[in-house]
Amino acid sequence: MCIRDRVTNLKMPGLDGFQVTQRVKKSSPDTRIIILSMYGGKAYVLRALNAGANGYVLKNAGACGIVDGILAVYGGKQYLSPELEQVING
Repeated sequence: MCIRDRVTNLKMPGLDGFQVTQRVKKSSPDTRIIILSMYGGKAYVLRALNAGANGYVLKNAGACGIVDGILAVYGGKQYLSPELEQVING
């Protein structure tokens, strides 16, 4: 994994994950970012993707789900935890 790849959370002291994502993407557009969050609502996911996130993984995804997300994003694809696909498209 390249040093320019990042995993971030949404709820953090100071800047939130949306702000961090926007700032990183602005200064380094090639950096791939995965949001790791317990929030699976459509508004959260869309806001993260609109901020520039390349992936959104729910914390309850377990190790395999997190690894799947990292591998997909590292491979140049966008990744959402499987249950989020229905939230976004449904």
